[in-house]
Amino acid sequence: MAPRKLTPPVLGADASQKAVAALRKHLSAQLSPVLCVEDAALAARCRAMASRESALHASQPDARQEAFPLDGPDWSQLREDLTALAERTLRRLAPDVPRLPLDARLCLRRYPPGHTGQRLGAHVDDTLCTLLWASTPGLEILAPQDDAAWNGADVAKVGLPTMGPPPKVVQEDDWATVTPPSADCFLFTPGNGWSGIVTSVPLRSPTLHRVAVGGDVERLSLPLLVSVRGDYGSALNSVGEALRQISLDGAAKAAEDRLSPLTEVLGVELLQHLDAESLCRLNMCARFFGEEHATTRRSRCEDAARERALDLMQGHVTGLC
Repeated sequence: MAPRKLTPPVLGADASQKAVAALRKHLSAQLSPVLCVEDAALAARCRAMASRESALHASQPDARQEAFPLDGPDWSQLREDLTALAERTLRRLAPDVPRLPLDARLCLRRYPPGHTGQRLGAHVDDTLCTLLWASTPGLEILAPQDDAAWNGADVAKVGLPTMGPPPKVVQEDDWATVTPPSADCFLFTPGNGWSGIVTSVPLRSPTLHRVAVGGDVERLSLPLLVSVRGDYGSALNSVGEALRQISLDGAAKAAEDRLSPLTEVLGVELLQHLDAESLCRLNMCARFFGEEHATTRRSRCEDAARERALDLMQGHVTGLC
């Protein structure tokens, strides 16, 4: 049975605020979020450079997929331009995320013709996000028929041994082939690092995907793996995870907003004297007891704690950026 085809929505350069807001909701609702980003000139450069580079490498006998490092000033410039596109996309989806020092890895993957079936196993990228150019379709994402029965914890267990209840079983018809609407599109997918940093666009799960290519067509791809740089990423992820691990169980039983009045009395300047762990604890309390703003869905106390936490992380890497 041929896999189902899925065409992601497109984030166009001229997309309105309303359209971008709809894309945010779409990403949050999907078990395997993915969208298309159009840049015809950049896609044409990728196609030309990938073809030239591939011609320099002889195919290995019986290789189902091959990866090649990319060196030289032309590739460095392309990596820089692709990173800028990924950062612009992130900025449009989540304008409240602070400007972060990013690391980006780029390689060429080649899937020789003559093989069928899975070429790259199912996985979630250990990145903030991934921007992918490919010469032909082949990326498949998890899109189970019983989508509503799945959550992020189920996705995280796919393919892993477990001592607890058996994980959900992924059938072949649970995969869908991603088919961009045009050759000018890049695929943008969130990775494992997304939820700790991009709190304004919550996800059910990062994107679980694999590559399956068949027939006599060679597939070339240029995946750009984007992560937050070094210690900055680790520190910010730690704070982000602490801010995210908040249980709202029993919130309806809270008789009053306890922390906002306290902050009003003591002043938000109090937050200047708290370390990262204390800020995270305060933030959890604020989310539990604080009254949410209609737009940001954060209380005043939580907002101040979050901004101070980000300032703290910025100071942590002064001189590294």
